[in-house]
Order: sequence, then C-alpha cells, then structure tokens
Amino acid sequence: MASQQDIDIVEPSPFKSLLNFRDVGRTPDEVSTLDIDPLLNQYKIRSIIDLRSKTEHVQKEKKHGLSNSSIYTTEIVGIDYNYVSLNGSAFERALLKRLKYTSLIKLLSLMAFGYRVEAIAIIGAEVMQPRGLTGLAFDTLATSTAEILSIFRLLADEEGYPVMIHCTQGKDRTGLVVLLLLLMLEVPISAIEADYQASERELQVELEERIGELRKGGLEAEFAECPAGFVKAVVTEIEEKYGGINKYLIEKVGVDEDLRRRLVSTLAGSKSAIS
Repeated sequence: MASQQDIDIVEPSPFKSLLNFRDVGRTPDEVSTLDIDPLLNQYKIRSIIDLRSKTEHVQKEKKHGLSNSSIYTTEIVGIDYNYVSLNGSAFERALLKRLKYTSLIKLLSLMAFGYRVEAIAIIGAEVMQPRGLTGLAFDTLATSTAEILSIFRLLADEEGYPVMIHCTQGKDRTGLVVLLLLLMLEVPISAIEADYQASERELQVELEERIGELRKGGLEAEFAECPAGFVKAVVTEIEEKYGGINKYLIEKVGVDEDLRRRLVSTLAGSKSAIS
C-alpha cells in the first residue's frame, strides 16, 4: 500500500477546471476557457484519448450542449481527439449476461424508447455495484482487449505527444490503462499505487456532485473512491490469471514486439503522456 507521503509527492492539478490532471511520469471532462491557453501553450497537448462511453457523451451534451453562453467547451481547436470507449461492446455483453431475464427485457425496452441513461442504471445497480471497482477492472482486462490494443497503438505514435488520456473521473478506466503502461515500464508497484490513490485527493472538490451522478447510474458512493487495495488486486489478477504483464499484453491483447518496443521507447523518452 502506498504511504501518505508517497501520495503527497504526486503533484496536484495546476488547473481550476481540469481536475485530476498530471504528468504520469511524475480528464478533461469539462475544461473552462480560462484553462485552454495553458493546456495548448504551456503543456502543448497535441492529442487526447477519450475513454468514455456513448452514454457519458450523451450526458455531457445534456449538461452543457444546450447553453450557448457556457464557459465550458467540449472540444478544443488544435487538439486531435481519439475516441476509444474502453468498456466497449464485449464488456457490455459480459455485463448483460449477468442480468436477470426480466431486467434484461426492461433494459431493452428502455433502450428502444431512447431512455439510454435509465437503461444503464439497471446494469449499474444489478451488475456493476455488486462487482465493485476491482471486479469491473478484472472484467475490463478480460473483455476490452481490442480497445486496449487500439489505445496502445495510439500511444506508440510519437506524433501525438504530448497526449492526454481521460475518462470521466480519470481514475478507473484511465487508472487501469496507466497501470498497464507503468507495469510494462517496470515502474515500482508503490509508485503506481501512489499515483492511483492521488486521484481521490484531486477529485475531492467535486465529490458530492460525482456521487449524485453515480447514483443516477445505479452506483453508490464507493465508486467515487480509490480503494487502497485496487492496484495490488489488479496486479495479482494479471500475474495469476495471465502469467504477468508481458504475457497478458502479448497473448491476450495482441501487443507484438514492434509495438511494445515503440511504446517503451516513446514513454520512457522525453515525450510526456498526461492523464
């Protein structure tokens, strides 16, 4: 488990509206116009990898898309956007298989009439909540291999750097992708734990709002947390089920030696990956 001292070493976000932003070596779900200039000119972000689902994008548009006077923007001119829903169709099918038959019928009916958010809340309450953050991370490792491969291919392209990776909170899906990358680079587990747990501190300012949004999706407050045992549990799953990070990436995800070499060269070099 990372010590509080290790967590405190992780630098806080320098932005007012971009919570949980940091250099992984040491989301923008919403970015205010005040933060665009440093994002482009100080950090020189060239590309963004957005891990959110279609449902989350629908929710985002409902929240900000109708207001022409909003100080928030959803896309920044000058940055290349790459949309890779980490929890894609294979992950969704795995969750649907866990639903009761009656719940599945209700979900399909809601989807048919355009009530996507309400439909997802059924999966949240009946499947995701019981699985917990750790169980869902295991499910992602098992089912989201095509998406992980797509993300790794984007990260192997030096022309896209500096790159920002984000989801909604920047701690679960983003945290898992960063965890895989850091394991591949042989970063000490304690440093990976400290980086992951620092997200809880960074998101504290919007905790109540986040909890409210989670409950709309059928999830409880613990989904806003960064459990101390998460990283070790995921590392243990990778080691015991897949034989370690290298075997997982090669045999399960399909990362060949050329892609792995380019990733290591790019990430261990002078370029920056930002989450």
